[in-house]
Amino acid sequence: ADPSRERTLREAFSPALLPNDRIITGNWADPSFLADHHHSFDIVIADYLLGAMDGWSPYAQQKLLPLMRRMMRRDGLLIFIGAQPLGSARASIVSTTKQGRFLLDMVRLKDACVLAAGNRHPYREYPLEWVVEEAQRAGLRERLRATLPTVVGAAEVQRQHGVCEREIHRVVWDSEWTEGQPEARGGHQTPSALLRKNVLKVLREAESSGSALARSMWADWSMVNEGVCGGFDYLLAFDHTTDPP
Repeated sequence: ADPSRERTLREAFSPALLPNDRIITGNWADPSFLADHHHSFDIVIADYLLGAMDGWSPYAQQKLLPLMRRMMRRDGLLIFIGAQPLGSARASIVSTTKQGRFLLDMVRLKDACVLAAGNRHPYREYPLEWVVEEAQRAGLRERLRATLPTVVGAAEVQRQHGVCEREIHRVVWDSEWTEGQPEARGGHQTPSALLRKNVLKVLREAESSGSALARSMWADWSMVNEGVCGGFDYLLAFDHTTDPP
């Protein structure tokens, strides 16, 4: 859970909160999270939640839909919003243009930088079909499906590139990696020191090439005023099946 996010939500919604409303924070991977929560709701909304779980509660994705089902009233509705992974076949239109291929490269570089920094996993979106199959296993029935094209503009490209730079700097200039003398054994660098040296070299090259790539593409990208189609987002509505699983 992120205490700063809870404070932000309270400040944003405090004028509209009713006496019985609560803002609850926790981690989906924690078995005690919502364990004592016995309320059920007419409408439950999961808004781009699944894709963010790898960043904060990895390996807990299959627990999400059963938990959502338990929070729904018998005649309740689950609204589930997500994004189709860019690399999936159904979102492959993104790789058919020069800007689309650049977008794919930028997203992959961003994920690699997040992994290298080691502070969390990168976000991982799940395909629409995966959500529908898991919902069926959880005892949910699909009632509505809608897909909307994701249009990526220059501002989003700048944001992705900013994440790359921030995460690379976090690794390259981390004191654990950059301070101190290389370890030596018999006049040779130890494997850990050699690995550290090579990783720093690759990361610095990635930082340089990433910035150069962004600059070289910027003129082309800024010409596309409407942005580039980057796959699609999906909205799914579920209710209870007749019999629970």
